[in-house]
Amino acid sequence: MPAAAMYHELLHSDLKNSGYRQFTIGLVTNEQSLKLIELLSPIDNELQHHKMYKSFLAAGFRPERFYADIDRNSYRDLCHEVSSLYHSYGLSSYFLKFLTVIAPGGCGKAAKRQDARELIFSKCGANYQRILEEVEQDIKEWALSPDNDQSGVLFSILTKLGFSGAWVGRSKNFPTDGFL
Repeated sequence: MPAAAMYHELLHSDLKNSGYRQFTIGLVTNEQSLKLIELLSPIDNELQHHKMYKSFLAAGFRPERFYADIDRNSYRDLCHEVSSLYHSYGLSSYFLKFLTVIAPGGCGKAAKRQDARELIFSKCGANYQRILEEVEQDIKEWALSPDNDQSGVLFSILTKLGFSGAWVGRSKNFPTDGFL
């Protein structure tokens, strides 16, 4: 395993040892909330990436080494996937693609990220765009904060994505160890 990849994984561990606790359990009460279950892991992973990216760079690694080499075609593939989306697919479908665009580091150059961002916004519509930009700002603010407890930003993200009738938790201790 290359040093950058090993360090990336060690940063995940360090973050968890510094107070970051994963929300890994979701209980849903309606069909719409089933989408929540597939969103928890990608949101969790990206929140961690945003929080640990500065440490990765401070250790002397190059931004393009933050992810595996397999991300070289991620923006081409992303644009292909976004092109096949329709507004009726819902906000969460665009959100998953948007997470790739706003992810720190990686092989994507600024121009490719901007092209993908503009494509998402052109497909999703003004209301979804506003929500995605608000979520992006929430993530940026949380990443810069000294607090490793992501429950506030996760609650904000899920609320803005329109989830209700669901509970997410850090353990099976319902309802005291979770929210929504």
